[in-house]
Amino acid sequence: MALADTDYVKSITDNNWALQHLEECLKPHYPTVKCYPFGSRVVGTGFITSDLDVFVDLEEVYYGRNGKPGVEDILKSIERVAKILDATNQWHVEDIILNARVPLLRVFNREIELQCDLTFSNGLAHRNSLWLQYMFSLQPLMMERLKRYMLEHQNDASSKYQFAYNKPLVVQDPFELSHNVAKALPVEVVARTVMMFELCGKLMSEQRRTTARVDENETSPCTP
Repeated sequence: MALADTDYVKSITDNNWALQHLEECLKPHYPTVKCYPFGSRVVGTGFITSDLDVFVDLEEVYYGRNGKPGVEDILKSIERVAKILDATNQWHVEDIILNARVPLLRVFNREIELQCDLTFSNGLAHRNSLWLQYMFSLQPLMMERLKRYMLEHQNDASSKYQFAYNKPLVVQDPFELSHNVAKALPVEVVARTVMMFELCGKLMSEQRRTTARVDENETSPCTP
């Protein structure tokens, strides 16, 4: 697959249509539902055959479930959402995976022929994808290198060479190089960190524009 195809996958309207349709199906049962895409299709490294990863925030738990005692259990939510979507003509439930580290519901939309993996824990994966989008916007060359790397290793069975979207923030332990001490960071901390870098990036961009305007004024010929 050509690298240009990944840009098409990122901007394809089917992604937004699937999110909107999921929300429409679930709103009668979960009035505050909001769907957040993440993963390869959002970051820009996905293929046309890649599925769409979606965090389905049923009860405003984007920043975690702590302090929300009345929130529905994740496993119960998955089973309930599966029944709701399976009762429609557009969605087909392909699999319910409850024993994984992150339980998910795998569904397929018949109308646009798109597979979606739905998770219900928190918004960490979505924030990670926003982080990657921002980093790639600063270093477009890094994006191209990652695309080529993923194309080279897309059929590798070993997880050693597979890119993990849920672990983009890495702080290496100097005494145990294989240990990522940032692995267990709460979603709130990651969200604040991403926002901090976004603000820093905006301030740096504004500073560069100001400096450029000053330099331009200093080098322009004086007018009588």
